Amino acid sequence: MGSRGETVLRGHSDDVNAVAYTRDGTAVVSVSGDGTAKVWDTAGHRVTETLSGHTDYVLAVAVGPGNRLVTGSFDRSAVLWDPGRGAWTSRPFTELWASAFAPDGRLLAAAGADGTVRLWHRRGHRPAGVLRGHRGAVFTVAFSPDGRLLASAGADRRVRLWDPAGRRPLATLRGHGGSVFGVAFSPDGRVLASASADRTVRLWDVRRHRELGTLAAHQDFVNAVAFSPDGRTLASGSDDLTVRLWDVASRAPLGVLRGHHGAVRSVSFAPGGRRLASSGNDGTVRVWDTSSGHSLATLTGHTGAVRAVAFSPDGDTLASGGIDGTLRLWDAVRHRPGPVLTGRGGAVWGVTFAPGGTRPVSCGTDGTVRRWSLGPAARAAAIRALVGAPAPAGFPGVSRFPSRWATRDPSTADPAAPQSRDAAGRVAAGPSPIRHR
Repeated sequence: MGSRGETVLRGHSDDVNAVAYTRDGTAVVSVSGDGTAKVWDTAGHRVTETLSGHTDYVLAVAVGPGNRLVTGSFDRSAVLWDPGRGAWTSRPFTELWASAFAPDGRLLAAAGADGTVRLWHRRGHRPAGVLRGHRGAVFTVAFSPDGRLLASAGADRRVRLWDPAGRRPLATLRGHGGSVFGVAFSPDGRVLASASADRTVRLWDVRRHRELGTLAAHQDFVNAVAFSPDGRTLASGSDDLTVRLWDVASRAPLGVLRGHHGAVRSVSFAPGGRRLASSGNDGTVRVWDTSSGHSLATLTGHTGAVRAVAFSPDGDTLASGGIDGTLRLWDAVRHRPGPVLTGRGGAVWGVTFAPGGTRPVSCGTDGTVRRWSLGPAARAAAIRALVGAPAPAGFPGVSRFPSRWATRDPSTADPAAPQSRDAAGRVAAGPSPIRHR
């Protein structure tokens, strides 16, 4: 008993995140960072059942009819339990945050919240395999120029190299101290660049699987990287509101592009390399002259953060995707707005073009990859990649996306770092107490 007559129930081995009474009042259910839910008898103050099934922190619990339970976890799943019978059903909550085409256009890769990289054949939208190995959400994917390698990275701070043909892992590149948000291969395929929450860009020797150097000048999370077509210049975009240009050979800074009033989320070189597009939380897409560093245009129209931007292979079209749920096309030469494409899903996280084509592909929070057909009536062929299920009926207490990332949006929060606010209200990341399984 506690000092004021309260009863202390002990049994969890980590933080207790939520509790709820059963409807008949005979039990209390608690959920914890130890990955379990425990059912406690309110009369005897003892554990009557421990429910194990989640693979990460359990964050929420709600009680439904018949004392059935639903729990939500950082593993992006909700589990429906029938205590006493041991029966449960897992319903995954998923989002897609990145997609990329193989250079020959035959294979499409997409990745998201469930920690997998999924492959599809372009023709027929048939599944081609699932790559597993990440411990946490995957934020970025990229094919090597010859298509023989696929790179992926995410919340586990690792960059992983895969053989997409054999569907097997090749190497794990370690060194970043925070989540990795962007990866890009050099045009010759010899160097891989990665952007991280640790405020650095790292360059990797693809053949030897070792680090070549660290580019450190950004003052906040680095969200995106892109090589120029000749491979000599690297662009990086950051939460510090800047785009930085780097000399790849010497790793020396070349310049800083300023103009965004929010975090920079995406960068993309035009095929000729003389123009660079960037997008950000300020709702704009900006086009830059890479030689002079001057801004050529500011494209407005999105009603929220613009998460992704990409040039078409011919350089005439620019596509941008935002949290407003739209995919917008722009005349990249005259800097004029084009079609606005809207699907049935939520925010658009990633945008790409099929090699040699003009049809954009988008992915987002509805768990689909959408390949758009342009014309008088734009249509999208949706590839149901990862299905996000709503909370089961009768359980309004469980949110659709249980998350530890409440203070930042999911693609930039580092789930491996606890967050605090300074005097200005800014979110800061600190050393991590979280165990990486």
